[in-house]
Amino acid sequence: MNSGDSLIEDIGIKDIIFSVIMVLAVIVLTDRWLSRFGESDPTIVVASAVLVGALGAMILFYI
Repeated sequence: MNSGDSLIEDIGIKDIIFSVIMVLAVIVLTDRWLSRFGESDPTIVVASAVLVGALGAMILFYI
């Protein structure tokens, strides 16, 4: 990483957009999947979004 580059330029706008889309997709899919069994628990939906967000951050920052 060069000293003049910012973190966003280093990661790339495309990667950040894909990570945001991935987290939003997990929120929607988890909510839809859990609503088949009745009222979905927001805690599970938020926990799955945090889990996928952490995975995306790990991929972006460590690879």
